[in-house]
Amino acid sequence: MKSGWLSWRAQAGRGHRATLHCLVTTSELSAPLMHACLEKGDYQSALQLADGDPASLHHIITPFLGGKWLKHQPTLRIPWYRPLTSLHPARHRRRAEQHIICAVHAGLTRYEPGQAQPIADLAHHWACSDDGLRWHFYLRSGAHWHNGQPLSDDDILSAVQQLLADPARNSGLLHIDAVTLVAPWCLAVYLHAPDALLAHRLAHPVCRLPHPRQPEVGAGPFAIARHHSHFLRLERQPWYFASHPLLHAIEFWRTGTVADKPAWITVGKGSAPQEAVTSTSGGFAWLMMNASLPAPLAAWLRQTALTLNQQCFGKREDLQIHTEILPALRVPHPARSL
Repeated sequence: MKSGWLSWRAQAGRGHRATLHCLVTTSELSAPLMHACLEKGDYQSALQLADGDPASLHHIITPFLGGKWLKHQPTLRIPWYRPLTSLHPARHRRRAEQHIICAVHAGLTRYEPGQAQPIADLAHHWACSDDGLRWHFYLRSGAHWHNGQPLSDDDILSAVQQLLADPARNSGLLHIDAVTLVAPWCLAVYLHAPDALLAHRLAHPVCRLPHPRQPEVGAGPFAIARHHSHFLRLERQPWYFASHPLLHAIEFWRTGTVADKPAWITVGKGSAPQEAVTSTSGGFAWLMMNASLPAPLAAWLRQTALTLNQQCFGKREDLQIHTEILPALRVPHPARSL
């Protein structure tokens, strides 16, 4: 009552009930507590005060997002609009989740932003035989999983074997016959068809290698510190074998849900209708055949596609038709011979 939340009025006489009035609403009471929780970075407690509804926090959460210094450590808080489910490489095809997966899990090879060629990751370097049917990946020793366990060559072999046995991840690796350790920290990959792009394929996010027995544990630059459907915190891993990231932690706060209706984005303050302009974008359509189809069926589909292409687009002067691989995209030569 001293805080002004309640009023108490008693009535004289036996059997007369006193009256208790609440002078503020529950939202007015919980707002300062939610602010205090968000100040400390305790998003889960703030969400509990909001009855578990992330949308209820949307109007007060904005000042707490973005780059922050928490306990003298750089932390980035990112708003999120959909549930944060498992971060296993086989579970996601969306770009945002794939980006998070690449921060948590390492692979044999990986892509560096701005570079077209894959670079070393868990494999320090690699080499290909002259016939392109045998690859050797020389593994990096001294790496650790996020739980502090040393990463062994047997762990990598088991993780690769799980990758090849998973139908959700092995679609681009069906030409691999076997993988084995031919020497300590040397992984051999045997193919039944030459593949100059094997190192490129293994750099895809779906080919990242989680711990063979603990899928949430990886060997990438960030470890999963806390993970719920509404909250994800990644922390810089002290045992990471490559260059350490600048940020100490990255937090994803689920602040709303997917919009039920499409958004209408307007630019400027004017509301007068403007003349519509139609133009052809600079994009492209790339049609590829399923390589697993029987050869006669694949040949028939390819010929049918070419025929339809000529009938529908052959006489259009506003289109450029290319039947070769994309310009400036060359099939790389295999790595140096063994």
